[in-house]
Amino acid sequence: SLSSSANMDNSFVSMSCLKTNFNASLALYTDVLLHPAFPQKEFVRVKKEQLLAIEQEKANPWNISRRILPSLLYPKDHPYNIPGTGSGTKQSLEKTERNDLVAFHDTWFVPNNGFTVVVGDITETELKTTLEKGLAGWKRKDVPKKELAAAAIASSVSVYIIDKPGAGQSQITAAEIAPSAMEKGYDEFSLMNNILGGTFLSRLNMNLREDKHWSYGAGSGIDPVKGPAIFSASAGVQTDKTKESIQEFIKELTQINSSRPVAPDEFTKEQSSVILSLPGDWQTNNGIMWFLQSCMTFNRGLDYPNNYSTIIQNLTLADIQQSAAKIVKPQNLTWLIVGDRQKIETGIRELNPGPLKILDTDGREVK
Repeated sequence: SLSSSANMDNSFVSMSCLKTNFNASLALYTDVLLHPAFPQKEFVRVKKEQLLAIEQEKANPWNISRRILPSLLYPKDHPYNIPGTGSGTKQSLEKTERNDLVAFHDTWFVPNNGFTVVVGDITETELKTTLEKGLAGWKRKDVPKKELAAAAIASSVSVYIIDKPGAGQSQITAAEIAPSAMEKGYDEFSLMNNILGGTFLSRLNMNLREDKHWSYGAGSGIDPVKGPAIFSASAGVQTDKTKESIQEFIKELTQINSSRPVAPDEFTKEQSSVILSLPGDWQTNNGIMWFLQSCMTFNRGLDYPNNYSTIIQNLTLADIQQSAAKIVKPQNLTWLIVGDRQKIETGIRELNPGPLKILDTDGREVK
């Protein structure tokens, strides 16, 4: 299989093949990497498909939230102030031509601006010989410097509703600017978040799904990026429990730093779970690939995988509680609720978590 993809910070070209076909597969891979054709006919087709995908996203409450949330948290000119689904906007896509793709590839796809991760039954000597032959014509050149400016956390709570008439559920998201995945302390946060909303047995999911039965699933997390990240807690909840669900979110996000901090038994259970899951997580090529890729992207060092279990084992309850205090800030949240305005607005205004505005599916304020 051969594929390409992108996230907020990187573009990827990936391949998976049988060892017996490695040389022939690598020849195909390097041709795609170095000499993409971008046929005009395919460009037109994919552009139409992506424009349709944007319209489909705007019909789905979860995707609407992902599209609009970054614009509510990042400054207007920030590189991360783009739809979180990765599909772009109709305006930017309509302006994009085939030559823009060629220019993007020529500018950014150079050997001094990337890294290669290979996982499989292959030695370093075999790999180096094959890669040096296949990539012999790939020349270094300077690339533009990409500035990932800071983004300030909101100074107060704000609330936005996007009307989705007839929606069977309300999609609730509470979010704030959070530290980059490059910063020290990301492992503490990950473990703390598993307790708060990162696993099935987390506080948020056990509350809204298992106890209240108002949602099929609730969770929280940070999108790992090189620049300022977004911490968010979210759930799709039944429409008539929108107000009450927001109350439960506020309770859980407040209590973890006040009346109900992470408890010793929660900490030791989750610490053991993370360590014991490592053999399974790293059993597949893809599992190892993802972990190594993260190490490289976020400059954690090549010794990080070998040290990871020790790092987790050496964490303390105080580390986890301090991470919660650093990340989870209910007084700075931006709330985005996508649902049937006619059925949910009154309850949200009664709850009054903060000043409320109504947006359309493009994020523009509705007067």
